[in-house]
Amino acid sequence: MKTVVLVCTLFPVVFFTQAQSSKDLPAPVANLQTLAAGSYVIPMDNTLQLNSSGYFNLKSYGLIMHLLNNAVKVKWAIKAGKTKDGTDFSGTATRLLPTTTAIPSVYNFLAGPFVIAAADTTGVAAKIQSFYTSNGLTGTDRPAVYKLTLASSNVDIRYDLTGFIPKGVILNDGANTAVHTGYMTKCAIPSANYAIGSATDLVSKCYTFASEPHIDATSMNSTYANAVRIFTSYGGNFLAQCEAVLSYENSTSGHFHTTNGISKVNTAIAASSTVYPNPDLAYSQYQAEFDIAQSGSVRNWVLASGSSYQNNAHVHASGGTVASPTPVGASVAKRNSSTQAGGLIFYIGNHEFTSTTSYSSINGIRMYMNAFLTPTTLGRTCTMGSYLMAVLTLQLNEFSVQQKNEYAELNWSVPENSTASQFIIERSTDAVNFREAGIVFSKTGMNENVMYKFKDLVRKANTSNLYYRIRSEDEKGKYEYSEVRVLKIESTNSSTAVTTYPNPVVNKVSVSLPVAWQGKEISYEVIDMNGKTTASFNGAVNSVLQELSIGHLKAGYYYLRIQCNGETINKQILKK
Repeated sequence: MKTVVLVCTLFPVVFFTQAQSSKDLPAPVANLQTLAAGSYVIPMDNTLQLNSSGYFNLKSYGLIMHLLNNAVKVKWAIKAGKTKDGTDFSGTATRLLPTTTAIPSVYNFLAGPFVIAAADTTGVAAKIQSFYTSNGLTGTDRPAVYKLTLASSNVDIRYDLTGFIPKGVILNDGANTAVHTGYMTKCAIPSANYAIGSATDLVSKCYTFASEPHIDATSMNSTYANAVRIFTSYGGNFLAQCEAVLSYENSTSGHFHTTNGISKVNTAIAASSTVYPNPDLAYSQYQAEFDIAQSGSVRNWVLASGSSYQNNAHVHASGGTVASPTPVGASVAKRNSSTQAGGLIFYIGNHEFTSTTSYSSINGIRMYMNAFLTPTTLGRTCTMGSYLMAVLTLQLNEFSVQQKNEYAELNWSVPENSTASQFIIERSTDAVNFREAGIVFSKTGMNENVMYKFKDLVRKANTSNLYYRIRSEDEKGKYEYSEVRVLKIESTNSSTAVTTYPNPVVNKVSVSLPVAWQGKEISYEVIDMNGKTTASFNGAVNSVLQELSIGHLKAGYYYLRIQCNGETINKQILKK
């Protein structure tokens, strides 16, 4: 029997699939549940979650992150169809932490509270206390937690965050990382949950979320935009702020929200006149106003001439009206499948939100944190910042590698709308360092999926495995990588192609033979350690797998001498 050629895909992502079209996009479908008495509620409104300055306590986001890091089953409650600053649910509760109130009251929880079911609260209070201590929080700077004393029904659970640990990378391609690291610090997000990097890291390292604070057109290039395109197509989430909104959206490899880009207008819109078209989606979970004209080179924008929205793009903060929201100061698009989590591209205007005593600034930070906490498909099972086993890519329709005699044969197909002008086949012996093995030019003028083939000589490959990937390039130099395929090399040398098993053997030994010997005469000799032939067999090779009966031989070591096609091969076997 011929050795099997193994072809497998090196790709570590476990896809987290749920009906995200009813969660991430406008007009979400309600997911009503009952919270039993004893359930915890972490308020996110400007009444129940205030700090010592009398403003919303941003450290509540750090508490959520701390609980997720410690495997607490947290859920995010957002009522579908609610209006701006509307109630998500009401419940009878007492305050549990940081100080306790003895008499239950009815509370309205709004702005996207987080909840922990009663059955999942064991040991959670101690974890909350450890968050206070590790961050040096005292008094009302410690985020408040409430406990339901009566069951609360019709609680709309938008996201179950169980098992989801956000892993962020703040991009330094525009040299402005301090803007977004500042948000992380203000919210007490552990430094282990975010890193500094480049957009190019998004296709090779483990992250769920990436953000670019500011990058102008002179620093921007198509490689960055293409990396974000690939990252979000696999279910990662990305946020661009200020100048980065313009640079990414108007890149030739961008156009994530629109068909032909946007134009900044920076119209002076009073915060009191801001319109919130989607207050029941995660990005808009905050109370009070957001100012879309605070500061910075890009504060708000409009569609460029001839442009229209695409990729389910929708507005979250704007001037105008809900029916005609313009200019835009915050928006979201979704690039991956509507059945998968994440794939969201968040835009927000203004250069930086620094004040913790102004709700327009606080709510800008809250929008950033809401994006950070929104569940994704990508990066759920790997370690933050670790290298993925394969470069992420926009997938080919098909891509396979198999060995045929002395060659590796690659077959792939591309969609009919592919813009690739050529395919560069790259080969590696270690899955890290790739070199060009050949080029295949695109077939033009085809109106259907197109199949391609490439053969690579592997006869002299001094390795047991070869790794292949395809780099598709268009005429403008934009490129994308395929997934990596690994090929286990079957030697074309007969001495290594012949195998025997089992070894040790009791009664029968199976011999796997090269295909090239099929139909040829073959002879076997079983020779003991004294050089004496103890058994012999002759015949024709009518199968690549043959069995020899040696049950009558004494226990000990033997040589099996095989002669066929002008070759002699010796294999040592142990008879039990």
